[in-house]
Amino acid sequence: MALEPKDPRVKRLGDEILNYVRDWLDRECRNDPNLRFLVNKWVFSRLQLDSRQETERVKKSLMEHGITECQGDGPHQGNLQVHRLDESMRYTEENCILLCEACHKREGKRRYHDKRE
Repeated sequence: MALEPKDPRVKRLGDEILNYVRDWLDRECRNDPNLRFLVNKWVFSRLQLDSRQETERVKKSLMEHGITECQGDGPHQGNLQVHRLDESMRYTEENCILLCEACHKREGKRRYHDKRE
């Protein structure tokens, strides 16, 4: 399933970046599909790491401000995870709460069902 952003600017800019990077990979890796695969995989993993580091920074900040328990309805189970209240916005202390794994999973299912209706 392809992700389609709500904001057309995100799609336009994201498509431009993807096309540029794909062209660059084709040009630089020429006839070496293994090199292209490895570079693509490395770049993707670095972008994912950037996101995880931001999530961890927000989690640490929330906990330092006294939020040390799940803010969901329960029943609670598992470690605390960062949940964005508005998933179209980035991870910030104002846009995030901490949920245990069980509440986070339930919230994800609820959002999925809400979108389908």
